[in-house]
Amino acid sequence: MFIGTCTEDVHALLNNGDISFVFTLSPAWGNMFIVYPIGSISTFEFAGHFTMFFVLTYLLKAIFINNGYIIAAVVTIAMATEIMQVFFGRGAELYDLLADVSGAIVVLGTAYWIGVFRKVASNQR
Repeated sequence: MFIGTCTEDVHALLNNGDISFVFTLSPAWGNMFIVYPIGSISTFEFAGHFTMFFVLTYLLKAIFINNGYIIAAVVTIAMATEIMQVFFGRGAELYDLLADVSGAIVVLGTAYWIGVFRKVASNQR
């Protein structure tokens, strides 16, 4: 997760396996959570964020019972990764944050409905 978050060019990482870190002490804060046309969202990047946070939330769900703790942890990690990117020459994107939280919501929503269906099934016996 750290390598994908902080590498200078995520496409170079995915296409060529190139990893490059360029840390800056004075980031371009103007690149924080820029909203751009929804049609320009990379489906591949959105799916990557969704999948990483889906898996992260699934693992957290195995450890924590309280969904509030899980949501707090996921949102904190999502915000931290986006803010870290600004220090590595990349922008913090609102749509990435949306994809991260969407992955978490799908896991928690699915777990909730599985619990409901199990409860209904056990009451019918």
